[in-house]
Amino acid sequence: MIASTLEEMTDGHAGPKLIPPGGRLDLVLTRTDLHGWPRLLPVDPRFHDDLLETAHVHQMPFRFRRTLGPPRQGDDRDFRDDFGLTYAARTTAGFPLAFAPVGYRTAAKSFTQARLGEAVPDQEEFAVRHLPEHHLAAYKAATAWMVDGGILDNKPFSAAIRLIEEKPADRSVYRTLVYIEPDPALASAARPALMPLPRKMPSLLYKLFRHEPIIADLHTVAARNRRVKRLIKIADAAEAHGERIMRTALAKTPGNLEQLRIAANDHLRTGNNPSYPGYTVLKARRTAETLAGSILEALGYPRESRHGYFVRQFIRGYFRQQGAFARPEYDAETRAYSSKSSQLALLKAFDVPYRLRRVRYLVRVANGQYGNPK
Repeated sequence: MIASTLEEMTDGHAGPKLIPPGGRLDLVLTRTDLHGWPRLLPVDPRFHDDLLETAHVHQMPFRFRRTLGPPRQGDDRDFRDDFGLTYAARTTAGFPLAFAPVGYRTAAKSFTQARLGEAVPDQEEFAVRHLPEHHLAAYKAATAWMVDGGILDNKPFSAAIRLIEEKPADRSVYRTLVYIEPDPALASAARPALMPLPRKMPSLLYKLFRHEPIIADLHTVAARNRRVKRLIKIADAAEAHGERIMRTALAKTPGNLEQLRIAANDHLRTGNNPSYPGYTVLKARRTAETLAGSILEALGYPRESRHGYFVRQFIRGYFRQQGAFARPEYDAETRAYSSKSSQLALLKAFDVPYRLRRVRYLVRVANGQYGNPK
């Protein structure tokens, strides 16, 4: 039924896109793997050998991105994956006992029966795209039996919060997290005075499985909002100082952006600036994490997988060995800090977050000039 409905939605209904240019739509559907798959716990090898745990909560993400210019091929690749959407929709609402568990083969059989002549991705291709941790752990897609995602992950707030953080804004916006509670709890609900009978325990336990408080997630959102407000206040307090630096640098190197950047950096690393070494080391470590994340995305390795852990540790170990995380040394004669060449090479090549912050700061300053009578 799901496969047929998706086919009817796409046939002859290619209307205008609801997503604005430059916008992005993210969809995350959860399911529960009955048997689970192994995950490596990052314990210290001096005290314990490899330690694994079984993970059962599984998420399937889908993404649509509409470019600012002409449509590009592959922008809506995820939402043209009708088999993946069918599998995700069927498993995310597969209530146990009411619906049988779903595997790749059963979903593929039903899909091809509903849409005759239409091929589905083979098991290997499907696993690489939608079951990456199973694939990396050598667990075949056919052995993954999925049931309702609400058993263990009924309210995936963490996924929504993470996706909101990844969405930049090119104008002043309000971000609102909306959740519709289908079965609100009533504080005045009568509570039984007697011990529950054994025959009622299965139904009570089933409700407990699906009960997932959201208070911790709301505290996470509130903590992030407080952090953002604090950072904005820090930026506001430093803006006057930064403007003086820029005016001084512009007076020395008018019209040359590269020389302006060098002059601004020289101003920060010269003199008695005790915050410069810590800031530089923090940037280098963050840059190594950015590089590791790019490699994981290119290889298709989930961050939580053993392969992802290996890549992150390898990148950290390599740059630590190269001295990229070393504290800049202070020369009393020149009254300036100097970093190792490996640290400078790392920052120049991969410090993308700094470049983004710099662009956003310039946009902020330019926007502020619209209301400045000077």
